[in-house]
Amino acid sequence: MEKEEWRKRQKLRFLLLLMDEAPYAWAVDKAYLTFCRVLGGYTEWEKKNCKQETPKGQAREHLIKELSEYCALEAVTEEEFKEWHKALSKKLCEYYEEFNISKREGKSDEPIRFTYGCAQKWINMALKFLYSVNDFADYLGVQKSKADFRYCHIPIDNYVIDNAEEFLQVKPSWKVKWSKLDSYDQYLKYEETLREKVPEEFNLLDLDFALWGKDDPEKVREGLERLGIKLS
Repeated sequence: MEKEEWRKRQKLRFLLLLMDEAPYAWAVDKAYLTFCRVLGGYTEWEKKNCKQETPKGQAREHLIKELSEYCALEAVTEEEFKEWHKALSKKLCEYYEEFNISKREGKSDEPIRFTYGCAQKWINMALKFLYSVNDFADYLGVQKSKADFRYCHIPIDNYVIDNAEEFLQVKPSWKVKWSKLDSYDQYLKYEETLREKVPEEFNLLDLDFALWGKDDPEKVREGLERLGIKLS
């Protein structure tokens, strides 16, 4: 490798903070940071109540394992992805339930719940990170996913919900915050409705890139139009 190419690669790896040959742990840890705030005082609870194993640690290891196995598959059907995603979401929730997390430390007696809303954000964001780095895997010298990402789900958060309603007229059926969502059926119906809006050559992660425009409606509109989505 030429010196300049080596330097570019190291810069990109630094920007990603990607150091492993297999990027699964990197994706899982980056994804966790995008939603952990909704767990309230969980970090304080963990320090006080967990000696060795923690729900986060067990869930993290399980998620890394599942992602590495999934990304090694060369052919996955939509139904297989749905079954895998639902089972994985359920398992992540169970890790937290087993530890009987009962209170938000220092705030109130409100239970700390790890819901399907939290699980989908962790799984889907990890897949989004893997999807994003996959095109550069050879250049970075990291393991490339064999499975394609066509059936992946969109990571649901406030920006996606608000912009999907404004630009695509798609509104979730639940009345709670996304982090409180504990119905997988409602979650899946929302994902399927959004998928109907996306042209076949794109996936829901591509839609997420467009919808996650924060407070810039023109940027969202431009992104959706680049995907070939006709807006009124």
